[in-house]
Amino acid sequence: MSKAQALLDWVDARFPLTSTYKAHLSEYYAPKNFNFWYFFGSLALLVLVIQIVTGIFLVMHYKPDASLNAAG
Repeated sequence: MSKAQALLDWVDARFPLTSTYKAHLSEYYAPKNFNFWYFFGSLALLVLVIQIVTGIFLVMHYKPDASLNAAG
């Protein structure tokens, strides 16, 4: 067993990352009749999550005074 495999086994024993990956991503059964709307909904959810995360960072770091800005 290589050191990389031993490290992966050690991490996997504490945090089941590989089994989660197999169950939800790599071996997940997907129907063959996907259409445009299925992917559009996934894309819309991804864009919503990106907007929420960037909005949180904007709220945390926004300074309304120009003299407090990094550029000013």
